[in-house]
Amino acid sequence: HMVIPGAASAAGLPASGRRLIYAAATDRAALLLEKLMVRPGDALLHDPHFPCDHAPIRLARAGLPMARAVYLPARDAEARARQVDWLGGYPLVVKRPGMEGGAGLRRVEDDAALLAALEAAGFHAMIETFVEHTHCWRLAVLNGRVLAATAMAAAEGDFRTNAPGGHIVDAAQPGGAAEIAIQAISALRLEFGGVDIMEGPDGTLTLAEVNFPCYFAHLTE
Repeated sequence: HMVIPGAASAAGLPASGRRLIYAAATDRAALLLEKLMVRPGDALLHDPHFPCDHAPIRLARAGLPMARAVYLPARDAEARARQVDWLGGYPLVVKRPGMEGGAGLRRVEDDAALLAALEAAGFHAMIETFVEHTHCWRLAVLNGRVLAATAMAAAEGDFRTNAPGGHIVDAAQPGGAAEIAIQAISALRLEFGGVDIMEGPDGTLTLAEVNFPCYFAHLTE
């Protein structure tokens, strides 16, 4: 549907007074609608006029511990080989945007598998260095503080902690995780979000992604 300024009042929404607007969808149509609806004085959990299309770039530029990534995979085989070399070689992770539950993640071990994964995504994907990790933390941040944190482990034979078979594990929250999560939310100009942080076997922490809106059923458990 086409939305024009003033449509909110026409639809029976309050013409004045302070409102809370929460984004329950992340597709481009919903984001555009939100921009048209918001007005001065409304309370939001994020800045609706800030495009988070390339959140990983902004997070990396903020100095947060991110996996090395290529944001525009090369179609040319020689150029792609240089990208693989820059990433440190195989294994690598191909990450397709806009997919949930681990469906957009694929670990690749060689050139043929990388090309197949990129072709399946129409080359609209990122390539990241594979980060060895024992589990992945989901930290819920609201207004500059961590409300809750849960560690998830992957199913046997899988590396994706958010895929089917992933389960909660009893672990002590590592030092520094809360600071990373709070800085990540701030870097994206959000007030609320779910921050995923991988913990390596040696305790190294790597920021995987920031989710807004975010799934928090495991945190509730």
